[in-house]
Order: sequence, then structure tokens, then C-alpha cells
Amino acid sequence: MEKNGSGNRFLLGEIQMNPVDFGQCLQADCMTHPGLVRPVNEDAIGFLPESGCFFVADGMGGGSAGEIASSLLENQLTEAIEGSDGESFDQRIRQIRDAIRDANRKIRICAERRSYRQMGTTLAMMLFHPQDERSAAICHIGDSRIYRLRDGLLTALTKDHTVGAELSESGTEGDYAGQMTDHRVSRISHMLTRVIGAEKEPEQEWAETEVRPRDRFLVCSDGVTTMLSEDTIQQILFEAEQPSDAVRLLGDRVLQAGANDNFSLIVVFVNERV
Repeated sequence: MEKNGSGNRFLLGEIQMNPVDFGQCLQADCMTHPGLVRPVNEDAIGFLPESGCFFVADGMGGGSAGEIASSLLENQLTEAIEGSDGESFDQRIRQIRDAIRDANRKIRICAERRSYRQMGTTLAMMLFHPQDERSAAICHIGDSRIYRLRDGLLTALTKDHTVGAELSESGTEGDYAGQMTDHRVSRISHMLTRVIGAEKEPEQEWAETEVRPRDRFLVCSDGVTTMLSEDTIQQILFEAEQPSDAVRLLGDRVLQAGANDNFSLIVVFVNERV
């Protein structure tokens, strides 16, 4: 992987390997819910297990604005992913990059035409390599997150693009230093520094991650992390026997905690054969 001024770029090359049968090596389930307070669900989910791709988009702007933004992004990405089946991993990533740029442009145009002052969406995506079952790429913009559970330990694979997270990472002192990435306690954790639709072209953060047998992944909007601690998420992912169990239990716990925002989550289990 090479890093330049425009962000992370994958230079993966053309890997000549047999296609991965995602149906054999992955199990997955998902849910999206409006929560108990918001009248409209502004989240959208991309659930494409046959393509090894899973993503969550959390719309912002209130009412139909956020709903339209996340839906526009979901449509652009789904078209790019389904249209790149059979292509190399490099080509698929290039098409996804272009789809994000196109969605950003369309959201901005829509906001101008409808006089929406604020309209955008986050993105957290996990993209498994179609020819290498030990590798995956992740892309995120905003504060939707991707977690990995490995050997019982939960690790965040993304860092929020928020004022609070960036201040915390820089070591800035303050009343909330050390807590700025915790959506449950930080006053400024939700102030986004990157969002699709609110900028001419937001920087896409890409990373490569290793995939091991028995890994478990969670892709979720901040409606989950606002309500649940990472310790709770870790315990539920560890104890669940199937992705559907984890999805149900996580959803139940978010609702029990008050679910004051829309929430979406995707759980992916990697089988032992990988």
C-alpha cells in the first residue's frame, strides 16, 4: 500500500488466484432500524455477500435530506460493486472510488436544488478480496465504524473523522481529553470533519487488513456506538454462535439503551476454512 497526498492508494497488482467462494468462507447478517426517537431512518445498508462487500451509510441533514444522501450513495456503490464482479481487485477499488466521487457530486447537486443547508452521509465499507481469502480492504469517511473480534479481543479498524477524535489523536488537552472518541460521553465526538456530500471531494481513507479464520467483523453506524460500550460489543460478538445471533442481541441492547438515533449493523463471521 502506498500513501500520497490524496490519501491511501492500493497498489495490489494482478493476483492470479482462484476466485474466492464467499458463500463457503463467510457468514453474515444485518439489520437497520429507525430507533425509538427519530421519525425517519436516514441509514442505508449495502449487503452484498456474493460479492464479499458490506457497508453502512449514515445520512445527515434531517428528514428526507439524510435519507436521500445515504440512498444515493448506496445506489452508486451497489452499481459499482455489482458491475465489477469478475474484475481485478484493483479495478473494483477504482470503480468504488469513482462511485463515491459521483455520489458526492450528486448529493451536492440535490442539496442545491432542494435548498438543503446540510446534507451528507458517512460510509464504512468492508471489501473482501475476490482472489485472496486472507485479505480485505476497508474504506471509511465519517464516524461509522468497523470492528474486528480476534481471539476474543475487539479492535477498532477505523478512526472517526470527527473534531473530537482528531483532537484526541493529536494529544490536545481539555476537559474531555481521552474520551473524545467515545460517542456516549463526548460533546464534540459527532462533529464530522469528513462527509460525503458536504465537500467538493472528501478524502477517502482506505486500508488493507488481514483476514484470519474465525475472525468476526462488525460494520455499524454511530447509532450503535452511541448506545453501547465496546466491552458490551465485544462480549456479544464473542458469545454469539451465528451472525444472526449477534445482530439480534446487538439490536436488542441498542433498543434497551434507548436507541435515540437510527442504527444499522452488519456482522460477518469468517469460517475456519480460510
